Amino acid sequence: MFNLVCKNSITKNDIKIKGKVLQDYSFDGKERPWIKKKIQTHLLADAYFKLGYQNKAVRVDECGTYLEFKDCPNGHEGQKLLSYANFCRERLCPMCQWRRSMKLSWQVKNVCHYALLQDKSLKFIMLTLTVKNVKGDMLSDTIDNMMYAYRKLTYRKEVKRAIEGYFRVLEITYNENREDYHPHFHILLPVKERYFQGYYYISQERWTELWRKSLKVSYDPIVEVHKIRSRKGKSKVQEDQDNYLQAMEKAAAEVGKYTVKPDDYIKNNPEVTQEVVGVLTEALKGRRLVSYAGILKTAYNVLKMEDIDSDNTDLVHTTENEKECKCSVCNSDLEDYVYSWNIGAGQYIGQVKERGL
Repeated sequence: MFNLVCKNSITKNDIKIKGKVLQDYSFDGKERPWIKKKIQTHLLADAYFKLGYQNKAVRVDECGTYLEFKDCPNGHEGQKLLSYANFCRERLCPMCQWRRSMKLSWQVKNVCHYALLQDKSLKFIMLTLTVKNVKGDMLSDTIDNMMYAYRKLTYRKEVKRAIEGYFRVLEITYNENREDYHPHFHILLPVKERYFQGYYYISQERWTELWRKSLKVSYDPIVEVHKIRSRKGKSKVQEDQDNYLQAMEKAAAEVGKYTVKPDDYIKNNPEVTQEVVGVLTEALKGRRLVSYAGILKTAYNVLKMEDIDSDNTDLVHTTENEKECKCSVCNSDLEDYVYSWNIGAGQYIGQVKERGL
């Protein structure tokens, strides 16, 4: 394995280290996967090193080795608040992918919420556009064709009159058994209520036909489309105001999954990991993977959202709620804790941060 000693990490030689093990939980009570992501960064760094990407290898290997959290001194907070981390922001880094996905889901939810506040009659459709699986040497050209085809699709008259904008993200999955790649788009489409009435409506069969024509392929690509529906409420007002927003939040989490899941390219077989990482690194180089248009682009700009694809995007604060400085239970000032990655123990070990550091 790629054997760099990270400058901010604690190695297995530091056997006398004392401190508490990091335990960090999400709002639904699930333990956050800091350890899993950190281990995956070492595996990715090893693949990068063998592929000749030495700079990427060093940055990824050091990613997330130093974390600072704000925590209640009385132990009341179930969720620690991350205040600093040495993230590398490499596109395939499992740690940064996870943080980007959290931030993207939050952004999409708030952008759609803002659009709904401006027009409460808006409804949303989820659209998935696919192509046939391709081998690695065809992935980059296939993505190029998909991007161009999607632009052509949105310029078609019946699509322009039917939708009020879109949020689109590219996702790529890898099939290890067939050794091929499946690029596809997840899209949120805001529409007026009239969309579901004759003239403006586009059926799944018609979406399939339009996508096939835009792609200029001879087969019918798989297309999925469905309306986002609110959960059943006690009243229509409740349904319109609360339940639909809950449904939108779930949809935002689904489409907010960033482009490639680490489990698709971090494999038990190092040779497979190396091959897939090489293909994805070249295919995704310099691409914009997330896109807004229409009223969602307007909301994105009004809310001054950060560019999720930027190398400078803030991956520490993924939501506004992570900037609180008081305990929600006892109102005490939160204390600063620092955690460093202990390679030998496979754990984050932390202690209270000394003042002035």
